Amino acid sequence: MKCRLAALCVLWIGSAAALPGEPAEWWNPEWRLRTTVERPAPYGSEVARPVEVAVDFARLLEKAGLPGKFAPGSLRVVERDSSGKPSERPSAWRTQFDPERGTWQGYVAWIARSPAASVGSADIYFDVEERGIKPPDYDPALLPAENLLANPGFERLAGRLPEAWEAAPAALVQSDRFRHTTGKRSLKVVVDESTRADIGREITLSQRVDVRRYAGQEIVFECDLMAERAAYGAPVAITIEQYRDDGSRIPEDAVEPRWLNIELAQGQLVQFRERGRFSELAATARVLVRMRCLVRDADTATVVTGPDACFTVWLDRFVLRPGERWPWPAATGAGFVPGALADAPLNRGFEFTGLRRVAFNGASEATLANGYDDPDPRSVHWGLAAGTLEFWCRPAWSADDGQERVFFDSVAYGHRLHSRLRKLGGGGNSDLEFSIADAGGTLRSVRAFAPFQRDAWHHLAATWDFSQARLALFFDGKRIGQSSPGESPWPSSLVSKGTTAGIGIAENDSRSLPMQAFLGGDADCRADRAAEAVLDEVRISDCARYDADFAPQRRQFTVDEQTRALWHFENQWHAVHAADDRFVRGHLACELPRQQETVPLDMYADGKIESRPVAVRPRAPESRLAENRAANRLTVTRPFQRLPDPRFVEYRSRQAEWLIASPDDTFTVTASGDWEPLMESLTFEPAGGTGAAETAIPHWRAGDRVVPLSVATLNETLAPGIDDEARRALEVFRYALATTNYFDAHYCETLPARHRPRVSYTLVKALNIYPFDQCGPLNHTLRKLFLTAGISSQDCSGTHHQFEQAFYLGSWRLFDLSPRVYWLNRDNATVASRRAFEDDLYLKLREGSGVQSALRGRRHRPSLGTAERPHSMEFPLRGGEQVRFGWWNEGRWFELTGNREPIHLAKIPPYFGNGSILYQPRREAGAGELENLALAPLGDGLVLRAIDPQRHARLLYRVACPYILSDALVRGAWRADRPDALRASVSFDQGKTWKKVWRNAEPRGELAIDLRAQAAARYIYWLKLDFEPDGGASLADLGVRTTFVVSPLSLPATLRRGENRITVAGGPAETPVKSVCRWVERHRSDLGIGIDAISYYLDGDRSHRRLLVAPGGASLPIEVTIEGRRCEGEVSVEGLPPGWTVAPERQAVALAGDGGHARARLLLKPASAPPGEIRRLELVFREAGQVRRTPFEVLAAPAGLACEAEACAAIEGGAEVQDSAENSQGRIVAFTGQGRLSCAANVLEEGPHALWLRARWEPGGSTQLDLAVDGAEPRRLTAAAMIGFTDWDDPRRAHTKCFAHFGEAHGHWAWYRIGDVPLEAGQHRLTLSAQRGACLDALVLLPQTPDCDRAAMNLFQNWNYACDGR
Repeated sequence: MKCRLAALCVLWIGSAAALPGEPAEWWNPEWRLRTTVERPAPYGSEVARPVEVAVDFARLLEKAGLPGKFAPGSLRVVERDSSGKPSERPSAWRTQFDPERGTWQGYVAWIARSPAASVGSADIYFDVEERGIKPPDYDPALLPAENLLANPGFERLAGRLPEAWEAAPAALVQSDRFRHTTGKRSLKVVVDESTRADIGREITLSQRVDVRRYAGQEIVFECDLMAERAAYGAPVAITIEQYRDDGSRIPEDAVEPRWLNIELAQGQLVQFRERGRFSELAATARVLVRMRCLVRDADTATVVTGPDACFTVWLDRFVLRPGERWPWPAATGAGFVPGALADAPLNRGFEFTGLRRVAFNGASEATLANGYDDPDPRSVHWGLAAGTLEFWCRPAWSADDGQERVFFDSVAYGHRLHSRLRKLGGGGNSDLEFSIADAGGTLRSVRAFAPFQRDAWHHLAATWDFSQARLALFFDGKRIGQSSPGESPWPSSLVSKGTTAGIGIAENDSRSLPMQAFLGGDADCRADRAAEAVLDEVRISDCARYDADFAPQRRQFTVDEQTRALWHFENQWHAVHAADDRFVRGHLACELPRQQETVPLDMYADGKIESRPVAVRPRAPESRLAENRAANRLTVTRPFQRLPDPRFVEYRSRQAEWLIASPDDTFTVTASGDWEPLMESLTFEPAGGTGAAETAIPHWRAGDRVVPLSVATLNETLAPGIDDEARRALEVFRYALATTNYFDAHYCETLPARHRPRVSYTLVKALNIYPFDQCGPLNHTLRKLFLTAGISSQDCSGTHHQFEQAFYLGSWRLFDLSPRVYWLNRDNATVASRRAFEDDLYLKLREGSGVQSALRGRRHRPSLGTAERPHSMEFPLRGGEQVRFGWWNEGRWFELTGNREPIHLAKIPPYFGNGSILYQPRREAGAGELENLALAPLGDGLVLRAIDPQRHARLLYRVACPYILSDALVRGAWRADRPDALRASVSFDQGKTWKKVWRNAEPRGELAIDLRAQAAARYIYWLKLDFEPDGGASLADLGVRTTFVVSPLSLPATLRRGENRITVAGGPAETPVKSVCRWVERHRSDLGIGIDAISYYLDGDRSHRRLLVAPGGASLPIEVTIEGRRCEGEVSVEGLPPGWTVAPERQAVALAGDGGHARARLLLKPASAPPGEIRRLELVFREAGQVRRTPFEVLAAPAGLACEAEACAAIEGGAEVQDSAENSQGRIVAFTGQGRLSCAANVLEEGPHALWLRARWEPGGSTQLDLAVDGAEPRRLTAAAMIGFTDWDDPRRAHTKCFAHFGEAHGHWAWYRIGDVPLEAGQHRLTLSAQRGACLDALVLLPQTPDCDRAAMNLFQNWNYACDGR
């Protein structure tokens, strides 16, 4: 063996460079191998502390090319005193399961003893098994404790409860084994049908331990949890409370409670391992586990009973262990460079350049993590009434560089500027400026010139004293600027609930306190606003330490009673202060790697020591980051695509009809075409001859589509068969991206049991009905989706943002559905947790994300949640009813908010679907109850009459729909012998009260009862038709059409191009159901058919329209162009409403050869139509028995203008006409620079108008527009995307609708509304100016009336609107 090692030594000398400096003296020649580990930062005290280092000795040997197997018994830890004398420390080789890697991991543990202000280090001697070194026999009392908890695996029982633990209610707790039990038994919590109702459903488990010996030291907490039975999740919250000697509670927990708060998914093993630290005042700690085995119904908020409310939860392997974890490989000291203080232990400062920052919070840990409002004015990290911000600075620039340099920046609640210290740019005379907001919110400032010199150390100090109304600036100890003391003090408050308005961490915080603060640059982390300087010894005090010139001392500050935060920057970005936990958490942003790639390995042979670095942890390649980023792996935005020339696309309507008699029925549907099919509708109705029996609608499932109707169907169809949790999580996120988006949900809903002023925080309804919302509700939906897929999750509050996290592979993983992104760890492969990018802000910055939302700032405490049973989507189908699901909409959204107040048109989302329930009475009872009524034939229909005319008769129709209602209409034709013979009433409380909505006043007439205002935003209503005695009333052709809202994004029947295997989901059908699916195929054609109309795509290629605008009653020419191949046929217009005509009815067209054009002209004469009415017609081309249909819409409106941009009278400057086949008439106006276009408008009606403009902007182009009327002063406009928060009334904006967080939104073609253009009747000239990058396609000028605005919104900003309902 000696010879083998010697030979290896020679090999190393020839192939690897030695480490700098001479290796330390060898401790014992019996050992041949040694590596060294280090603590990154100096010790703050001489307290002995347990240390852990996870050294992978097997990997070290392998990468070094050394034979043999690592011998754990050979380990010896040797520390050296200040003179270099070695001393063996008792140590142990221990193992722990690493859930992130799924393997067991070894670590070395010992109790380190190093003097204060020194950097801890240790030599670890080891060898291979062949050497036969005997293991040591250390006294266990000299080794770090493996676990402070007694009976951590619940092995010992005291009666039926675990010894040393307190558990309640005892009746729910038992001991047993499950497949992940690590010892003899585990703890089991059971709530089932046999559990007595009087037993509480909130379970607590706790143990208190003495921690005096480890006060102030780092700890690790571990445990295993699994919900074997929890259909809707099992909420668990774990806290590690701390208590002083006198028994009083310390406000901070030892481990942040937000990392130990979870809703367990059924069947998933969760293995927590989180690090924390005991307070320096801690005498005892209490591990407290709480779980709530209770389910509430989402609609009624009542407690659920039965099988849905059963729980079985397992607990095992609880560990609470002291241990400071040293890095292996060693820390790089990234960003730390020589500092200003020669007598400091390491004399390090931090170089702030580019994106580098150190962020911290103004509030205390007790406030941020445990929700304490005012634990102590001294607990904050700022001077509330007076203060000093000071530091040493070595700039990489001189004072006259003309650039702004930000040293410190902070924001308060609402991201309002709180305080800032910066060197101004040339526009500010390069002055040094300090600004701070007092407790009244008024920003105070002082500035003066400071003679910075490049690469020279300077001391900066800014002081404030609100009581004296004074600010001061000091440079190298000299006061260079001061705001003179004011006549009256500025507002200040030491408590959050004072008398001032305040600018703190909450809306009503009375203090002047930064919510988030940033050292080294601005809060937005812009590279051009960095300090570009080395900072050292940063101190924040709660007093104005200087009021006259002073001599700065180049030595470390000590913590005194006025120290609120102090950074020594000795390879450490956290700070200390003088109160509560004496710790200020810093959050570092630095692009440099945190850990070395290599570790030192020394080898001893023949009295010589040879050293070499061994690469054990190579850094992840940048290419892996690009491969695994969300934007590259998933569809997170609206992709740009080249759209087909609409003239050469042939649309063919298709349908498939099936009789579903069994839930096991399957069939195949083939969708042809050159593009994906456009879905239209799916209808269900009882099959003929099935009578009045009620059944549940059996939904279609096309291929592997996810069925989101319930937790059970989601569990079965969302990522089935994927055992790898990381892949499964990615599939869940992919599905959420495809079925939701960001558009603020200002909508309410009225449930049968209660009213909700806002539709938010749902799962099943969010997917099936209203999938658009803000960050919190969206991420709640994602979190619940993870649960259904067997992945535990949690809500995770940010600052002015709500996150969620999924737990898998031993760690939290943050997926943010709001901006549609996740962030990666430094391995560039695995999804990072919230904790990961709080510790490493660069994880977000490197992907272009801001960091403020991810940092804490406000008062918060995680709460124990409650499992929730979602809304049921089971849809009853009864005799006389036909239910239709539509991928298109009729413009029928549920337009109510709050307490059923109407919303603005601009807040209707740009994409949704409508379905309908059509009821027509049948002779069988069916959906309607007939009392003393009979149906008799009348022509082609049926008439309702009283069987006994002398008695009261009634029809009662109960509408119950799992989708939210948006409209209802009752139609028919009545006759009666007298007024009030026939009445209609509605009830929304299941018949307890009724509201009369109609009565007959005449002897006959057409019935058209509009129930939209009453039925919208509800799920049920009852309709009652009363036939009075001796009234002679009859009602013919009764039909009740109820419209509901459905999300087309998640309809499981959506077909794909090609063959689709259809299975049945939902139900099961009790009786046979007839089902019809309709879709449109799109085929590439060699014959182009164009109409001289405004032609445009919406939502990519999923919707295309051709629009003609007809002023009321005026004739409208339809110019048709046919091009491409040779053809001979005729054109006509079909679908004409009653009273509309076209001349000629048919016109022959012929195209003699390829490449030419043939034209036809038809004259459409609309009957009188109210403004805002939209009709869908079809241009039909017949050729040799083949029929091709080209749909177009006609808008009845007194338009002053409707034209393509290229048809404008004048196109000037940088505006030029370009070909663009996908756009209207195949051309657009593109701006290569400042340009304008002018057009004539013939205004028919005086009043305000809205100009609707189809436009897009190239990346980097200016979205600024100018609109001038008749040469008057132009109106400056900016394109703006409405995402539900605003309406379109801002006169400075051209408004469109889109979903948020699409960075390329203005790059897509969209219609923008420019409102409030006052015009008199007559001729006008409109001039529209734009900048480079703008592209304009078409303009339409309409009166700004409710009817025209709604019609234009549906045509231009409702992407899947269909006026015919499809």
